[in-house]
Amino acid sequence: MNPRVVRVAGVVLDLCILVGACAFVGARINAHSYYSGDVRSCQSAAYIANFYRARGYSLSGSILGVHVNGTIIESPGFVLDSARASLFFSTGRDVFIVYSSDQKIRDPLPQEVDPLRLSLKVDRDVDRALISLDPIWTKGLAQIIQKVGEISQALDEAGIPYELYVTFKLHGKGLSEAISSNEVPIYWLEELVNAKCSGLFMFVGSTVAPFYLLIENMNWRDLDELNALLGQWMPSDSLEMLAYDIQLKVVFSAPPDESSKATIYKELTSISGVRYVKFTTEFKD
Repeated sequence: MNPRVVRVAGVVLDLCILVGACAFVGARINAHSYYSGDVRSCQSAAYIANFYRARGYSLSGSILGVHVNGTIIESPGFVLDSARASLFFSTGRDVFIVYSSDQKIRDPLPQEVDPLRLSLKVDRDVDRALISLDPIWTKGLAQIIQKVGEISQALDEAGIPYELYVTFKLHGKGLSEAISSNEVPIYWLEELVNAKCSGLFMFVGSTVAPFYLLIENMNWRDLDELNALLGQWMPSDSLEMLAYDIQLKVVFSAPPDESSKATIYKELTSISGVRYVKFTTEFKD
């Protein structure tokens, strides 16, 4: 046989082996990009979510479980946020907390779901954005709602449907005094807000740090409802507050192309008080 033909055949065989090996490795990687099963402790799911989110990926999936109020939750959705042993799982308008129940003895958190089944799949498309804002002095939530409205208008320019989630802290001298003097039924207010709004609303108190209110992963459409509840149950002289650590998470229905991202970036960065805008598959600092 012609030596040249033998060499060419050898090269072709080597390429076939290389392609096959790459396909095998890719299949093995993708096979480990999923989580499905009974996850009553959630710890494995949270570990997997943290692993992939730290590497720039998003996770979508579905949940079946029992809400803290006793209702059955069964819905597709995506992981909005995650911590060491907990997930914020969004079904669009609603945001639920799936928390490890084997870490410590404690009362259930508001919006918590005890998962009977949780399925997660890695989504490698760039379909999200993180927006950070400077601190804002606000009367109730009026100035925050105004600023989030400006951001929503800028996002509308791209013409891509999206959901917008807001996280921030509220602190004020009048607020601390009203809570300390029991003028505000804070724990009852916590329960009321979490029953009516998405995400998590919590009072955080400490003997070594000021009191503050934490609003975490709340759908922006619920801000008006939250503002009304705060205005109803908090003294008027305690509504002057500082909002800080403000982050907005944008989840697009489809990955924006480069032109859309350029438009969004230009519109958002032209808004006063926007600290930075990052397009990413996940929300990393």
